[in-house]
Amino acid sequence: MLDAGRINLRQLCLLIFISKNYLDLTYLLVLTYPPANQDVWLIVPLHFLFNLILMVPLYFLWLRFPQKTIVECGQLIAGKAAGLALGVLYIWYFIHQAALALSQFCEFLSTAIMPETPFIFFAVSLMLVSAYAVWHGLEVISRVAELFAPMIIVSILIAVLLVSLSGNINLKALFPMLEKGFLPVVYGGFLSSCKSIELIGIAMLLPCLNRRKKAKAAIVCGLLLHSLFFLIIALTVLGTFGASEAKNTVYPFYDAIRLISVGRFIERVEIIYVMMWVLSAFIKVTLFYYLAVFGLSQLRLKDYKPFVLPVGTIIIPLSLLVAPNIVELLEFTSYKIYPWYNLLFIFLIPAVLLVVALIRKKEEDTQCGSADLSR
Repeated sequence: MLDAGRINLRQLCLLIFISKNYLDLTYLLVLTYPPANQDVWLIVPLHFLFNLILMVPLYFLWLRFPQKTIVECGQLIAGKAAGLALGVLYIWYFIHQAALALSQFCEFLSTAIMPETPFIFFAVSLMLVSAYAVWHGLEVISRVAELFAPMIIVSILIAVLLVSLSGNINLKALFPMLEKGFLPVVYGGFLSSCKSIELIGIAMLLPCLNRRKKAKAAIVCGLLLHSLFFLIIALTVLGTFGASEAKNTVYPFYDAIRLISVGRFIERVEIIYVMMWVLSAFIKVTLFYYLAVFGLSQLRLKDYKPFVLPVGTIIIPLSLLVAPNIVELLEFTSYKIYPWYNLLFIFLIPAVLLVVALIRKKEEDTQCGSADLSR
């Protein structure tokens, strides 16, 4: 693996948390996932458990090849041609996810905050800052995440506290529980976990850890921290709007914050949301932008920096193409398409690679054993 810089366990944990949190802050897609009623908050614990299960092939691949990323593992296990094809496929996936996150960023700003400002202005602005961070490498990105994380956490907690003090949360909206039974909740938890694209990001970052002995703890901590805030956001939105109204709201957490009114003088505090959301958007776009150029450099190339600007120029127009409008964006990220698309990359391909690697290791061990006996 090329020297990509080193990150510590805390930075890995916070990168996972911020990146995963971004989608929940924006759309809270789980509201439309089965069971699509007041029970969606029950999905959160299952979301966490399924994330751990989906992470298993990626984690064991890393244990088998601790110095290799998923792109390099593909070349080692599948052979030169097939491995190269898999590498290109993953690089496309990272570019696509960066473009999708950028599209979500621009759609929100151009529809909810500054509707008269062109989409392309937001896209270019964020990509210029992201390109600067990517050029300076993983260590800079992880330090920025370390700086932003406390701001995001405090902002979410303040926002939820103000919504509560406004008297807008009605916990009766969470009942009756398990109205459609437990199986739809389990299915929703599985689908929700399949949108966890950060799992493949973890697989790319694990070889960059400066302390690998506690990598498992950092992964669990990041996923657990996200699940906690995922639950807080879901309960706030459901308590504010109720399930039927919430799932018809494009930006549910933002709309809940817009309703804040405490003592007739604490109002219009959407800036709290916009601040934490922009910081989260920057980390998510930058992380997958970096993974794309870093993955390119692992296709038998020497450095990732020559690819920073070319990949950035691909991400900007692609963000316009992947979702020309908010309707198509929400349709693609619905539970009918998005989870299954991600499942291929975060679980199915790594699982096949792991099985092939284990079979080859067993064959090598058998051959070594036979050679020893012949002596």
